[in-house]
Amino acid sequence: MKKRMLRLFVFCMFAGLAAGLLSLAVYAQETTGQDPVLMVKIRNIDQFISDIERLVPQTPGSKAGQQIGMLRMMLQGTDWIDPERSMVAGMVFEGQKASWVAMIPYSSEGNATFQQQFSAIDGGGYYLLPLPPQPGASVSPVIEQSLINASGEPAASNLVFEAAAGRLVDMLQPQMAALS
Repeated sequence: MKKRMLRLFVFCMFAGLAAGLLSLAVYAQETTGQDPVLMVKIRNIDQFISDIERLVPQTPGSKAGQQIGMLRMMLQGTDWIDPERSMVAGMVFEGQKASWVAMIPYSSEGNATFQQQFSAIDGGGYYLLPLPPQPGASVSPVIEQSLINASGEPAASNLVFEAAAGRLVDMLQPQMAALS
């Protein structure tokens, strides 16, 4: 029980940190084509989903349970996802508008149904998925390369948050100066 509570505490702490960084970043201005300001890496999606299921109360019909089921449905199984590389999502800016791009690496064959259903861009060994999904969307080569590099780096744990704190502070300087 204590171990479960500790896991829940750690998960909530990371979720709070990510939410805090996101709320700060909403006020920031950034040019397109730069590395993501915030990245989330998931080393093993099956383990990640299992961890979440263990943290969430097993109440039939619970909203959290429905969200997990929706994630499983969205991925349409995980056997096509490359277990040697991490799934990565990066937060990028266009002016003051933040959006996310996910990179989902696949093994020998991708998942054509997933690609079509979510308008994912096939990069040859990985899908790029602008979030929210947008037909005809494109991803800058700089962002794409950043996600590829992050996916190939071994992660120390199954869930990793990376923030370019210095860039976030620089981006927020005008707002902080206005408050002084």
